[in-house]
Amino acid sequence: MRTHIAATEPPQASGPRTVTSLRFTIFDALCNEQGLINDQRRAKALGISHPHLSRIRAGQCGAGSKVIRRALGLFSAVEYDDLFEERAL
Repeated sequence: MRTHIAATEPPQASGPRTVTSLRFTIFDALCNEQGLINDQRRAKALGISHPHLSRIRAGQCGAGSKVIRRALGLFSAVEYDDLFEERAL
C-alpha cells in the first residue's frame, strides 16, 4: 500500500534579517578620546581580535553581544542607538 506524503513548505521568516553594526565615525572618535588610537588597541579593548574588528568594520559580520556589552562599558555615557545601528542583510 502506498501512502501519499504531502510536501511541506519551509517556514517563513518573520521579517528581514538584520545585523548590528557599529557606527564607526562615532566609535573611532570615542576611542581616540580614550587613547585607543589604532584598531589593534580598539580590538583589545573590545575583547576581540584585530581581524575580527576588521571584518566588523568591512561589514562582513555584525557586532555580537560581547562587542556590544564591551563597547557600552567603555563608553558608559553613550546610548546604544548612538553607537550601533541595525541594518538589513
